Amino acid sequence: MDRKHFLRTIGGAALVPFVPQSFTAPRVVAAATAPVASCQFSPSVPEGPFYFDTKLVRHETAEGRPGIPIEYRLTVVNANCQPVMNAAVDIWQCDSDGVYSGYAGQATGANTTGMTFLRGIQPTNAQGLAHFTAIYPGWYPRRLTHLHVKIHLSSKAIVTTNLFYPDAVNAEVYSSPHYKAHGPNPTTVAQDVELKGDTARFKTLMLNVTQDGSGRYLGTYTFGIST
Repeated sequence: MDRKHFLRTIGGAALVPFVPQSFTAPRVVAAATAPVASCQFSPSVPEGPFYFDTKLVRHETAEGRPGIPIEYRLTVVNANCQPVMNAAVDIWQCDSDGVYSGYAGQATGANTTGMTFLRGIQPTNAQGLAHFTAIYPGWYPRRLTHLHVKIHLSSKAIVTTNLFYPDAVNAEVYSSPHYKAHGPNPTTVAQDVELKGDTARFKTLMLNVTQDGSGRYLGTYTFGIST
């Protein structure tokens, strides 16, 4: 199923950032166990130059790109911290060298036209959860290490943002064999061309990153939205 057909199928109301208010949201399914959620506003970050609609509804996104495995578990909840079912979560990121799929003329000189690695779409389940497998992203000049996310409840209304990674985890990853040649990311919050020193937004959009016994990373985040 491609994304266009998927969005026609789920329908839904327009998606806007969460603001504290009382309302009854459509297409929400109460979970047996409520997710751990702040239900706070998830601020936007611009789309950037490397988005395109892959029409790839899938969990696995790496397509064999080398790097340290990471699983993303991204949850969407409403203002009452109830999970939102069938939100389309759309992610894209760079590879370990800071290269995106699908574009020519990137910072490294790479041409990945026609490729789709590290992009994918998933509908949230009854617990409001969408999950993906990928590799830990690298970095490119003037941006902090980040994951791009769009959340769709219709084909017309979109919330777009970035999620960021803890400095300590970045330091650990970028000293490992797959990333060591590229080195640590020198960009600070003040130097990031999208955040421009907005530390509060950076902290609000921070992934919770842990590691399992096999060394694979797990990144979790809960998006608070209003429908």
